[in-house]
Amino acid sequence: MLATFFSKVGFPVLLNLFAQVLGEMDHKAAKSAAKALSQVDAALRAGEISPHQIAEANRHAEKMARIDMEDRSSALAQINASLRAEVASS
Repeated sequence: MLATFFSKVGFPVLLNLFAQVLGEMDHKAAKSAAKALSQVDAALRAGEISPHQIAEANRHAEKMARIDMEDRSSALAQINASLRAEVASS
């Protein structure tokens, strides 16, 4: 259910959220990033970025999240196997 929600509104929602969070930070780079994200958010709201482009960005974000999750799962499996071997050897 949550994945469906983010696939429909994920990019615009996350964009706005990150812009707000970064805007609260007292750092020059964070303020610059917040300004840039706010400009993208304004372009989205003005319809300058098409729904197809938003859908493509959501698809890409989902793919990147899936790749990251697979990498983490693989790393945890290797750690688990290593720990099991260490415990079995003593």
